[in-house]
Amino acid sequence: MIKKIHGIDRHKKYSTISVLNREGQEIEFQRNCYDLKGYINSLGPEDAVVIEASTGSFYWADLIETKGALCYVLDPRKFKIIRDSWNKTDKHDARNMSKALWVYVVTGEFGIPTVYKPDVVIRELRKLTRTLLTQSVTHVSNASPYLRVRRLEVGASFSSERMPVIPAGIFRFSRDGEGSSSPPADQ
Repeated sequence: MIKKIHGIDRHKKYSTISVLNREGQEIEFQRNCYDLKGYINSLGPEDAVVIEASTGSFYWADLIETKGALCYVLDPRKFKIIRDSWNKTDKHDARNMSKALWVYVVTGEFGIPTVYKPDVVIRELRKLTRTLLTQSVTHVSNASPYLRVRRLEVGASFSSERMPVIPAGIFRFSRDGEGSSSPPADQ
């Protein structure tokens, strides 16, 4: 059973944390928590945590879940209390997140808008795909001017060992030597 609800507004160097008990009363408030890992190490299975979606939030959510606590990653664009507030401060954000999670956990009413959190394996595969695509585009972009100037055919071997061999099918060259990245039209 959940006994404490934590709302964490995380930043690069510090976090603002609001903690509510099962009755909805704030029992702890930390304006500047510089040791978030130490704070997370104190969590257990009787805790529920909500954090804002931002860079690195999945890392922190995974760390929180390894301690046995429930963790929700909140979508701030869909959470109207934060999105539409005039007086947006870290203190208000942390308190509003913890209150919203308290309502959700205790009463079961009003779901909180969370983001989809893929498994670690899926996230690593996506990261690898992004890296490979970026590298392949960079290699093609770097080789394209060299090929255009020399009017070389794609797939031809180079005499210099420093130049990469680009597989056929990446570029289509016209008679005037200008390259195109679109595939050749069937004739």
